[in-house]
Amino acid sequence: MIHVEFYDLARARAGVDRADVEGATLGDVLTALAQRYPALVPDVLTPSGLAPHWRASLDGGKFLTDPLTPLRDGDVIVLLTALAGG
Repeated sequence: MIHVEFYDLARARAGVDRADVEGATLGDVLTALAQRYPALVPDVLTPSGLAPHWRASLDGGKFLTDPLTPLRDGDVIVLLTALAGG
């Protein structure tokens, strides 16, 4: 099981702050999220992965972009926007 946390617009569109989904790769997880929370498409998720200006952080460390990135049971993916204001 992969644990996903939502922030900003993703949280508002999904209507939840976190979800657990099955997936062996980042692409699998993003596809599962798009199916479960269709309001995430197209502003957060696209058919090919993340929408521009959105990032996926693995376990609070590195950022993932390749949908073929393998994931392990218990990994935490955080979806957050790369846009910030000040």
